[in-house]
Amino acid sequence: MARRLLPASIVIPIVLGFLRIKGQEQGWFGPALGLVLHVVATMLVLALIIWWNAAALDRVTRENQRFGYAVKDTRTTMLEILQLVNNAVYAYDLQGHLVFFNAAAERLFGLRADAVLRTDIYALIAPESAAAARLVLSDRLIGGTGSSQRLVLRTAAGEQECDVMTILVFDRNGNPVELFSVVAPLFNLTKPGGAALEPLLHHVGVNRSLPVAAL
Repeated sequence: MARRLLPASIVIPIVLGFLRIKGQEQGWFGPALGLVLHVVATMLVLALIIWWNAAALDRVTRENQRFGYAVKDTRTTMLEILQLVNNAVYAYDLQGHLVFFNAAAERLFGLRADAVLRTDIYALIAPESAAAARLVLSDRLIGGTGSSQRLVLRTAAGEQECDVMTILVFDRNGNPVELFSVVAPLFNLTKPGGAALEPLLHHVGVNRSLPVAAL
């Protein structure tokens, strides 16, 4: 808005002043009336420009709100679907704090979701795999492939090596906001609910491009 008003606030008074001088030269009005007309015309034109800019900003705000509601609905639907899949799925933000933990993850790790949300993701990962897990995060942030990684996780049955497929999620502006990880036994990654979950995430908008303005 300021970028539009600044040129207008400079150009409009100059143009109207030029017209005022020409009107006085033609004898249409005297200096006093010309000054009044100049001031009033400047105020009216600037008021119209401000009103037009305010209306445009209001339209943009309404569109952003509708987009935000749509994103929120999409994410809610996606999380409801992920709650029902057979494989453990958890999500964490870029600081490593868990933000989602489905029912299968509760069974795998023997932990309740309400007890682990906002805790550190590395509490689920054995020390020998912590460096590899951090490498996954770095790889996704620089645009690496979405292939699965073998990590040793602290499950309810003890430390267990699993295949973990991690998908980076972006907001509407292309900024990374969180990561979803799908855990599967080494022999079961290609069965329904394992690697087949990636097309599902892509279908509901997670894979690479989900806007999450409402997170």
